[in-house]
Amino acid sequence: MWFLVFIFLFECFCVEHHNILEILRDAMDLEREGAKFYNKAAKHSKSELVKDIFKRFAQDEMNHFDKLEMLFDEYCENNEWMVEADVAKSPDKELETSNVFDDRKLDAEFNELEAVEIALKAEHESMELYRTALNECGQEFDAGCALFKWLIDFEKQHIAELKKLKSELLKKH
Repeated sequence: MWFLVFIFLFECFCVEHHNILEILRDAMDLEREGAKFYNKAAKHSKSELVKDIFKRFAQDEMNHFDKLEMLFDEYCENNEWMVEADVAKSPDKELETSNVFDDRKLDAEFNELEAVEIALKAEHESMELYRTALNECGQEFDAGCALFKWLIDFEKQHIAELKKLKSELLKKH
C-alpha cells in the first residue's frame, strides 16, 4: 500500500515538474521569437519612432529570455525556483508559441501598422501564457510566480505602448 502511495506522489510531482518546465520552455521560445520579430520589424521600419520602439522591445524580449533561461536552468539543477530579488520589480522601476510572432507577413511588402497589429496580438497571447504559468507555478515557487507576475506587467506595458503607436500611425494614414 505505501509503495502505491509513493508511486502516486512521485507521478504527481513529475507531472507538476514537467508542466513547469514545459511552460518555461514555451515562454523562452516565445521571448526568442519576439526578439526575432521585433529586430526584423525594426530593420524594415522607415519611421525612426517605430524603429526605436521595435529595437527596444527586441532587447526587452531577450532580457526576458535570459531571466527565464536562468530560472529554467536553476529549476532543472535543484528542482526548485531560483530566488532572484530583482525578478519581481515592476517594469517601471527597473500553449503553443509557434506563430505568435508571425513574421512571415514582414517578408512581403512591409507595413508598419500591420507589424504593430501583429505585435499587439502576440503580446496579448504572451500575457495569457504567463497568466497560465502563474496559475501553474503554485505557492511553493515564489520566485517563479514573481517572475511571471513581472512578465505580465511588462507585457501590459508593451501593449499600452503598442496601442499608442498604432493610434499615432493611424493618424498619419
